[in-house]
Amino acid sequence: MLDSQISDVDSLSDETQKIPQKPTVFFALAKRSIDVGLGLCFLPPVFVAWVVLWWVNQRYNPGPIYFIQKRMGQNGQPFNLYKFITMTLSTKARGAGDPLETHRITKLGAILRRSRVDELPQVFNVLKGDMSFIGPRPDMFDHALEFRDSIPGYSKRFSVRPGITGLAQTEVGYAEGFEETRAAKWLLTCSTSSDKAHC
Repeated sequence: MLDSQISDVDSLSDETQKIPQKPTVFFALAKRSIDVGLGLCFLPPVFVAWVVLWWVNQRYNPGPIYFIQKRMGQNGQPFNLYKFITMTLSTKARGAGDPLETHRITKLGAILRRSRVDELPQVFNVLKGDMSFIGPRPDMFDHALEFRDSIPGYSKRFSVRPGITGLAQTEVGYAEGFEETRAAKWLLTCSTSSDKAHC
């Protein structure tokens, strides 16, 4: 039942959203100005968190406190995303269809994830222009390539800057793998579509 509903919405979204609306110049400038203003305001908390985590790491979890990961941004362009580390290091890359490796999340990492403090370094991504405060969350670059080829309408998210938070996070939460990402798209399309008969 859910699969058929998702298929209906996939067709609906492809038919009704072929050309994403381009924001006006005024809206783009206003949004960018707000991003930069908020980003500058968040710099002190970022530095405080950095110092605290550096101190904690030195005593309880020696090693790097942040990592850089390749993500897909606006127009499908790659960029380097910054985050505080919440998991033990691994040499094996997680596939797009693999579940989240929860066994690698540290005790400190679990706290950072619940409080979203691990996302604070992305303020630098916002100031650089890679991201916005509000927008679709950027997937890992390799995962995004597979989602783009497998999930109808997925590539429309690249018409805007990715964000630190967005509608998917408030309405759906973290999506793992192809099916959850596809289902999240279905739920979000239903929540914003005027044609509820497909939902």
